[in-house]
Amino acid sequence: MNINDLMKNTNSTNYFMLDVGAHLDRLEPGHAEVSLVTENRHKNLNGMMHGGALLTLIDSAAGAASRSFGGTLVTLECKTNFIKGVKVEGQKVTAVADVIHNGRTIKVLDVKIYNRDVLSCTASVTMFATSQEPRFEPVD
Repeated sequence: MNINDLMKNTNSTNYFMLDVGAHLDRLEPGHAEVSLVTENRHKNLNGMMHGGALLTLIDSAAGAASRSFGGTLVTLECKTNFIKGVKVEGQKVTAVADVIHNGRTIKVLDVKIYNRDVLSCTASVTMFATSQEPRFEPVD
């Protein structure tokens, strides 16, 4: 499966991403960008973007960047720093993930979330390759 097929597959069969409104915008070997446009459903009780929604973007971007090298992966660890809150005002929020270590079974990534070009969150993510062969649902 090539990068374009992987991107199409992610955007059509990653049902959790679809449910939260996230979209894989860019995918290159070792690099991914996942975004969503904030809506009321992304708010916490304080009217800011919920940390779980931010972590969804982080995990989705890290998973896509890792999968760009092939394989089936799971998240082992995610160390996150919430730097600046994100107001939910219908703006696009983007997670940018880069693989900084591409081992056979362990991938380490640097992920940053931007809100209107302002750094809102950073994360270090460790992924584990459970298989070297990807498992995909067919895309129609």
